[in-house]
Amino acid sequence: MVGCRYQSHLLNKENNYVLHNTTLLVIFVLGVIFTLIGFGFRDRNPGVILMGIGFLATLFVVIQKAIVTFG
Repeated sequence: MVGCRYQSHLLNKENNYVLHNTTLLVIFVLGVIFTLIGFGFRDRNPGVILMGIGFLATLFVVIQKAIVTFG
């Protein structure tokens, strides 16, 4: 009994670090919006910063989803 309880605890601990699909979708959509707004203002510094934040957010989501999917 103790061994089964310990194994289920380890499985639950692994799943605590995974972001949910809804959270990843919100981050991805915000990243695309920031990228598009930044692209509109690319001749000024805030536009370049927004493009960078948007790119990093979308890149984070793609990498995170690839890690979860492919292990």
